[in-house]
Amino acid sequence: MEWTYYLGGGNGVSIIEETLSGLGYKKIKDKQDESYRFKWVELKAQINYHTFREGEQMVNHIPNCHLLTNKLGLVNSLREYDRMCTNVKKKSSKLDFIPETYKLDDKNERELFYELFTEGDIWICKPTGKNQGKGIFLARHIEEVTQVVAENEAINQRLKESNRPTRPLNRIIQRYIPNPLLLDGRKFDIRAYMLIANTTPYLVLYHKGYVRLCMHDYATNAESLVAHLTNQYIQKKDPQYKDSKEDTVWSMDKFNDYVNKNLAQDKGLEQNWVYDTLTNRMKQIMTYCFTAVKHRLQCKVGYSDLYGLDFMVDDEMKASVWLIEINVNPSLATNCEALKEVMPPMVKETIYLSIECFEKSRRNRPLLPLQSLQNFTILHNGSPAKATGATRASHRSITATPPSKLQSASAADDQGNKRSRSLSPVKEVGDNGVTARPRITNRHVLKATPTLLNPQTSRAELSTSSQKLLKDKTVGAYRHASMSKPQKETRSNKSPTHGVKAVASSNQSSSSLNKSKPQKSSETQNTESKDAEKGDCKTEAIQSDSELLSCKEKSPENKHDASHRGS
Repeated sequence: MEWTYYLGGGNGVSIIEETLSGLGYKKIKDKQDESYRFKWVELKAQINYHTFREGEQMVNHIPNCHLLTNKLGLVNSLREYDRMCTNVKKKSSKLDFIPETYKLDDKNERELFYELFTEGDIWICKPTGKNQGKGIFLARHIEEVTQVVAENEAINQRLKESNRPTRPLNRIIQRYIPNPLLLDGRKFDIRAYMLIANTTPYLVLYHKGYVRLCMHDYATNAESLVAHLTNQYIQKKDPQYKDSKEDTVWSMDKFNDYVNKNLAQDKGLEQNWVYDTLTNRMKQIMTYCFTAVKHRLQCKVGYSDLYGLDFMVDDEMKASVWLIEINVNPSLATNCEALKEVMPPMVKETIYLSIECFEKSRRNRPLLPLQSLQNFTILHNGSPAKATGATRASHRSITATPPSKLQSASAADDQGNKRSRSLSPVKEVGDNGVTARPRITNRHVLKATPTLLNPQTSRAELSTSSQKLLKDKTVGAYRHASMSKPQKETRSNKSPTHGVKAVASSNQSSSSLNKSKPQKSSETQNTESKDAEKGDCKTEAIQSDSELLSCKEKSPENKHDASHRGS
């Protein structure tokens, strides 16, 4: 069966189509068609979460991501988490990376803001549910705020009277950062990315992104938003944009070189401050935001999401890094050279990581190591699997097999060792001495991943592998329970009834051979039983669970256990 995908909207459409088509997916155009394997859309409203089939389908938005991406939702989530940390840990979480913020739709906070407002201050007022700078204005006088509050209340009252299922228009107001760090005299911010590649378990990753600059020099009293807001939607409104657009986006490498050359000595910064101090601080803030909502986000196998986080740095630089907002459906445009270098690899890796995690999660396999990991770095891994040597190495090194080699690797795997694509379990004993769930060895993971990304994999083959996993898992668990029973010190001339030897002794020929052989000591029998357990994956004497049970029931030692199971 051919896998299909649906693409809704025009944001990054060419990159997404190229990536999914390269993996063998076929595009469908009917938005009502629910047979898709992967659905990538701009708005959550384009996804029917009621018909979503967990473990069979993938979508690129978490249903209640507004806890992070709505301006009011983010403020509420961070405040609630801060209160919880204060109550539980008896200390504040130091929520010092968000500018001073008030909710204008809340009467108490609105009145508090009115009391604190001083003429000469600059505040920035934002609608909570919009992006691209829409509805934003700088407030220098209290009358500007009271006027917009009155207008919003009138609009919300009309919406309430109309009985339409429309969310009220709310606003927040934040203290404007008056001393931003400037690059060549212009204001800038950093667009970094947070990818939630998997939700069951969580896997959260960071991407360094790029730098966005204003076209015009910064001035506090500048009236035009082009000097204050850095996003491309605002900058495009300037008539000089076409001539200057290449200088409105910098790569992080260019930003790092600029700081090393022009600012490091004067500010007393270490070399590569951008990639060390600043990057680590952005990762900390990103992790904090995720931690604040991770127990509240809706989680299903097949949910993933990519967010764009906007950071600002003030001219103190050493400690002041500000999170401005978190955006769902971040722009994937490639309208200048810097974006052409950043965006296509980032989007492709996002898709590869999401598919790889989806295929591993639906098979209950450890997420790490990640074959598709290249330019993202891991922030949070909720996988319960123990970190192997290869897993720890994947954290230290970001390099991995390039996505372009996935298909060739899959073909080589098919022609080479087909066994590597099976889900054969490997015994793993946890810290508590209990046998953990089967896992795949590093060799199997590296070879199986390209197959998981390839939609042409036979469903019958996957079904056969799954059945073998279930059989081996059941037999292995029963065998482990049998081996854990205390053994008698002495035995008569009867064949051993524990572990793999018990199954082999069910044959008459094997019994006669055992009688003719010299009696083995108890210590020797115990050693053989343990060796048999270690080599149980290679033993071909076991044909099914029923054979194992029948063999144990024939043994005098296990008559009581057999009758107990029968009851």
